[in-house]
Amino acid sequence: MKGEQSSNILDFMDESMFDFLIQSDIRYHAVYVQDAPNSSLVPMDNGKSLGDPRVDRMDLLAPLLQCCRIRQATYDRLVLLSGGGMSRALREVLAYDPVSPVLSDAHLRAMDRRVTHILAALSACSEREGGWHNVLS
Repeated sequence: MKGEQSSNILDFMDESMFDFLIQSDIRYHAVYVQDAPNSSLVPMDNGKSLGDPRVDRMDLLAPLLQCCRIRQATYDRLVLLSGGGMSRALREVLAYDPVSPVLSDAHLRAMDRRVTHILAALSACSEREGGWHNVLS
């Protein structure tokens, strides 16, 4: 698969991992900027996310596990944010929000845990697909 179709699938994989991180299962459609060459996917969300931080809806990883293909840059960012990096980055960025604290400590821990789940799913993909070179684009 090449070109725009491949890029669109990688956009959807990024979005599905984002949806898993925030536990959003209500994404109805995807939007691209019309008449904009090489437009990226614009996630449209209703804001109904980040519910119970003790629950990880693993079924939201289904698109990733079915496709087993992501951008190298996305993988690199996930590795960078693993081991507590996600919660540290979010705490730092969200500290400047006028309604801080935006996320509870439980939600921040959940984000760290979910990064670990995504990386584990990607490792399973690598094994199933015969190596990282068949998973990373």
